[in-house]
Amino acid sequence: MPDRYISLYGTKVFERMTEEEKIRLGRLEASALASWGILAESALMHPMLKLASVSDPRSATAQYALTEVADECRHSVMFGRQINTLSDRSYNPPMIARALVGITALAPLSATIFSMMLMVEEILDRLQRQTMNDETLQPRTRAIAKIHVIEEARHISYARVALARAVERTGRGRMALERLIVAAGAAVIPLVMVQPAVYRDAGLPPLRSAWTALRNPHYHANLRFFGERLVRVMNENDMLEGRLVQHLWRWSRMLPEDFVPQSKRTADV
Repeated sequence: MPDRYISLYGTKVFERMTEEEKIRLGRLEASALASWGILAESALMHPMLKLASVSDPRSATAQYALTEVADECRHSVMFGRQINTLSDRSYNPPMIARALVGITALAPLSATIFSMMLMVEEILDRLQRQTMNDETLQPRTRAIAKIHVIEEARHISYARVALARAVERTGRGRMALERLIVAAGAAVIPLVMVQPAVYRDAGLPPLRSAWTALRNPHYHANLRFFGERLVRVMNENDMLEGRLVQHLWRWSRMLPEDFVPQSKRTADV
């Protein structure tokens, strides 16, 4: 992982670390992110399998859904192998996060599902585009990032179109609930790369380091960068309306300081 995207980058803790310690922390954080990536890919497979099961198997819709499932399976294997090269252990996401994956198997194909798909894919895509172009990183790491970027481009395009269609057919009351669910999901994004176990294995005080990272202005700037396209798509589809929704999105650190909701911009015109 590029130094500038390490959660402690820019802090006094990071400045005191040796070059070897920084490299180790970057590798462990990349390993933890890959573990989250596998969980996210598993969650994304559920709605695609559901879509395939309710569609005519001869249709482009069913065949696309199955192709995406195959892609996500391959990506998960690729991430698993990457973890083997980065660390001596895997950093499994919390049990509650793993339980939520099971819920996606029961959830309808809705604005919430497609928003969550974009939340994973847009953020990872932004980080991996930077990774694949960073010549200071190992060729294997850059190659994995490039493969994922190329293959996820089609998935992102599909999810954007599917989200727009889902929003159009959803009533106002249901949309208010879906916006809130998606916003709650966004609010936990800052925690994804801040795992105490990672800092402990890097030889740092786990809880103090996690607290330092969560307060790190440079980490907040990275989150805004990773979420820039996601926020734009959410705004274009009216997924950011409501004070509580916007409060939760601000907690995610992905909203720009000068953010204006789409509905407000339209009203001003």
